[in-house]
Amino acid sequence: MFDFTNENVFLVSDTHFNHNKLVKSYPDHFDQVRKYDTTQQMDADVITMWNKTITDNDIVIFMGDFMMCVPGDDRYKNVFHSYFDKLNKGKQFYWIKGNHDEKLHQRIPEIEMLDNMQFVKGDKIYYVQHHDFGEVHNTMPNDINSNVVFVHGHTHQETSLSRFDYKCKNYIQNCVCWDAWYRPVNANELEVCG
Repeated sequence: MFDFTNENVFLVSDTHFNHNKLVKSYPDHFDQVRKYDTTQQMDADVITMWNKTITDNDIVIFMGDFMMCVPGDDRYKNVFHSYFDKLNKGKQFYWIKGNHDEKLHQRIPEIEMLDNMQFVKGDKIYYVQHHDFGEVHNTMPNDINSNVVFVHGHTHQETSLSRFDYKCKNYIQNCVCWDAWYRPVNANELEVCG
């Protein structure tokens, strides 16, 4: 388990760079779209918010689903770098694999992707994964006490907090999916499981 007690930790998820179905102008967009007219506006805002928040002194945990809708394998690496190279990476960068990152993992194998992550920060223990804890329980601690913080991405929702049931108990989880926050989230802002 990582110890980030004296570190500034930011969590980001579901940037979905280049994902045209998330914007209003795309004729076949999803029922629920983000606030942008074009993917160019969305991508530029995501990069601006990220770089305005994350500095060279920070720990960054990216929780999956970096980009979508890249035509042709020959362009994939270039498109990835056109986004990734513009982002502040902090002094350490960790990548948790999202449900849309399989192609990215295959095309750019030098990216080390974790399935999940746990870290300590002060008196709190953070359990981090891409999927909602109500869907996937494989990272659950044996002892869930009031110092545990559950963090996930994946769920495109308006709110940053939700609840899930595990072993006949109900817990709070934090969603840092881009729809919930529209910015990288500092670990200190997150709620304990309650």
